[in-house]
Amino acid sequence: MSFQPIEYSGATGLTDDQLRIKLRNAPQNVRRAIDAKREKRGQPPLFGTERPDTRSTLAPARPSATKAKPEPRIVRTLIGAAAPGLSSPCRIRGMGEKLPEHISIRAWEGVVQQLERGQACHVTINHEGGALVTTTDSPRFRYRIDRTVGLVVEIDIRGIDPIVPDGSGLSIGFEPVDYRSDTIGGQRVRIIEKMILRHIAVIVPSSGSSPAYPLAKLRAAKPGAVGKAMLDLRIDTGLAMRKQNEQLVERLRR
Repeated sequence: MSFQPIEYSGATGLTDDQLRIKLRNAPQNVRRAIDAKREKRGQPPLFGTERPDTRSTLAPARPSATKAKPEPRIVRTLIGAAAPGLSSPCRIRGMGEKLPEHISIRAWEGVVQQLERGQACHVTINHEGGALVTTTDSPRFRYRIDRTVGLVVEIDIRGIDPIVPDGSGLSIGFEPVDYRSDTIGGQRVRIIEKMILRHIAVIVPSSGSSPAYPLAKLRAAKPGAVGKAMLDLRIDTGLAMRKQNEQLVERLRR
């Protein structure tokens, strides 16, 4: 069908609304010409100022029917001091004199700087087992420096609880960077002044091994009882460190 600007003029007796319906399929240039003629005759435009339709022809996106799954609830929190007090006698990289070790607060402060730079370490079941979390999994993994016991950690266990029985210990894998010898209670001791933390390990009794630092015990707390459990850990570990030093002095007197 061919549209002409004069088509509407032969449609006498029609209202403006009827004319709009009659010419609704006319090309845009035809509708503009009709309005121009009406304007010259002192009549109001039928179509007014028209703009190209820039609306998208795509249907609006529907909200996703898949809802984000809620995070599993916390079933308990594991709490421990990573390497407090003195270790069992050991060697650096398998060489040198076999001495008890102590990790200084300065060394732990360096570890905190390492973690704050985002250098992630795994928290594993035993030294060679699978990872529970990584140190960047905040807030599931939390850590702080205690001036007495050193690095203390909290690990939230969500959903299925892994087998971490009572009596488990905590251990670390680290690379010594700077260390020196000192004397504690008359016993030569190696003091770690700077190190790089490689991993943290939860040592379960069934592994047949034990932490190099005997006082590195792990305990569990139910939701809502973490604060008290952490306070108890710090007090108990601090007292055990004092007793450990007393026992060392007593052995040297024999």
